Amino acid sequence: MPTLPNNNAKITKKSRLSYIGLKEVTTTAKEEGFEQGIEQGIEKGKSEMVISAFIRGNSSEQISSFLGISLEKVQQIIEVYKTK
Repeated sequence: MPTLPNNNAKITKKSRLSYIGLKEVTTTAKEEGFEQGIEQGIEKGKSEMVISAFIRGNSSEQISSFLGISLEKVQQIIEVYKTK
């Protein structure tokens, strides 16, 4: 029976390491999700600014220039807006 406590110690150590690993994965996933949410929010804000500027009569070129967004992206956002 002397191996039982040693075996229990190994199991406990493995459980602890598994818990720590899961906690790190969970923390990383939360951080990545948070960062992704921020990026999506920024993109949504840019799209809203493009649409607002377009509605006010600005050209795609003007919008691209003053918002610093590629002309292709501006045109893509406007096309999506027009189809809604």
